[in-house]
Amino acid sequence: MARLSHKVILKGVLTNTSPLLIGSGKGGNIDAEIVKDENGKVYIPGSSFLGALKHYICDHFEVPSSVMAIFGERETQSQMVVQDLVSLDSFQKISVRDGVRIDPEKGIAQPKKKYDYEILEPGSKFQLLIEMTILEEPSTSRELPSLDDSLKLIKTILEILSSEESDFSLGAITTKGFGKVAFDTSLKNETPKIYCFDFPDKGKAWFEYLLSEDKIPPDHCLKKAEEIKAIVKKQQDNLEIVCNMSIVSSLLIGASPKAADEEDKVTLKSGDLPVISGTSLKGALRARAERIYKTLAGKESNKEKLHSLFGWVSEKEKLKIKSKMIVEETIVQGGTEVSQPRIKIDRFTGGVIEGALMETKALWRNDEDISFKICVRDPENWEVGLLLLVIKDLWDRDLPIGGEKAIGRGVLKGDRLQISLRGKTYSVVEKNGILNVTGEQKELEEYVNAFVEYAGGEQQ
Repeated sequence: MARLSHKVILKGVLTNTSPLLIGSGKGGNIDAEIVKDENGKVYIPGSSFLGALKHYICDHFEVPSSVMAIFGERETQSQMVVQDLVSLDSFQKISVRDGVRIDPEKGIAQPKKKYDYEILEPGSKFQLLIEMTILEEPSTSRELPSLDDSLKLIKTILEILSSEESDFSLGAITTKGFGKVAFDTSLKNETPKIYCFDFPDKGKAWFEYLLSEDKIPPDHCLKKAEEIKAIVKKQQDNLEIVCNMSIVSSLLIGASPKAADEEDKVTLKSGDLPVISGTSLKGALRARAERIYKTLAGKESNKEKLHSLFGWVSEKEKLKIKSKMIVEETIVQGGTEVSQPRIKIDRFTGGVIEGALMETKALWRNDEDISFKICVRDPENWEVGLLLLVIKDLWDRDLPIGGEKAIGRGVLKGDRLQISLRGKTYSVVEKNGILNVTGEQKELEEYVNAFVEYAGGEQQ
C-alpha cells in the first residue's frame, strides 16, 4: 500500500500581462463571454491553467517519463493539484472587443461575420497554489515519481512564470498576444515560494497549515529555489523580430464607441492607452504573405502550405491548425487622438448625401513609438524569407494596417528592426533616409532565396 512521503507546494500571485480570455461559451448579448465565479469575478480554472502548463512544458522541455507521470496517465491519477486561481482584486476591468472576418481575396469585411468577445484587461492578480503529493510504494513494480522529480517540475514551473522571455500563455487567442501570465514581482511580501513537507516529521506542520485561516505554510518548510535543478530545455531555433515604427499620418485600430463617446468609431485602447491588437496586425501580415506567395507560386497555388505558419480554422471540415507565429499586442506610446468628421458624397451628382455624416477618432502622428514583436517557433528557411518580405513591405509604407486604409490611414514607416535567429542577430536602423545594417546581409538574402525557390517550385 502506498505511503505518503512528501507534500510540495508552490504558492505565489500571478498577474495577466496581456488581455485574457477564457471563454464560458456564448452569452445572451456577446458571442464569447469570459468565465466568472458566482460573484461575477473573472477567475482562471485550474483545469485551464494546468492543461496549458502541461502542453507548454512538453513542447519546450526534455521531460523525463518519471516527471511526466506526475501529470497522470490513462490508468493513474495526477499527483498534482492546481486550485482555481481566484481573483485578489476588489475591482476588475472587463472590456468588450469586436472584430470582423475579412475576405482575403477582396480585403473587405465578410457579411454577417462580425463577432464580439469579453476580455480581462492586463493587471489583474490571481492566487496560485500548486500542490504535489509524493507517495512511496515499496511493494509494487510500478515506478512512482520521486521527491526529486516533483521538485524539478516545481522549479521549472517557477522559472516559466518568472522569466521575462517566457511566452507561456493560456486561454483563447494566444497566438495574437492574449493570455500571458507571470508572477507579480511588484509584491514584496507575495514573492513565489516553494514549501516542502516530509512525513511523518513535518506532519504536524502540514495539518496546522491546513487548519490555518491565512493558508500560509510555516517558514521552516521553505525550500530554497536556487538549490533545486530545473528540467533541461529543448534546443529550439526560434525567430524573433522586434520592429520599431512610427505613424506616417494617422492610424485607426477601430473599436465600438462607449455611451459617452460622440464618434461613430474610436481608437482601440487597453486601459487608457491606444493599442495595435495582435488580431489586426497578424491579419494584415497574413493577407500580404498570401499575396506574395500567390505572386510567385501562381494564382492556383496551394495556400495550405501557409496554414502551419499563420494557423487555420475550417468550419466545414471542422479542422483547426494552431499558428506557430505569435504576434503580441502593442501599446502605442505617444500620438494624439483627434476626431475627424466626414460626409458621404453622391457619386453621380457630386453632392452631399443627407444623413450620411460620420465621425471617427483616429490616432495621429505625434512623436509616437510603436514597438511590436513577432515570434515564430522552429521556422523553416522559406518561412523566414517570406516574413522578411512581408516586414519589408510594412517598413516601406506599402502595407497599411487597421481601418480606413482607403483614405490613407494605417501607413507606418520603419525606424529600427532587430532579427534574432539561430544564435545570430541582425539589425536595421534608418537615419536620414539611409539604412545601416549590422549582421550578414547575405544570410538574410539566402532566406529570401529559399522562399523564392520554394514558392517557385510549385509552378513547375
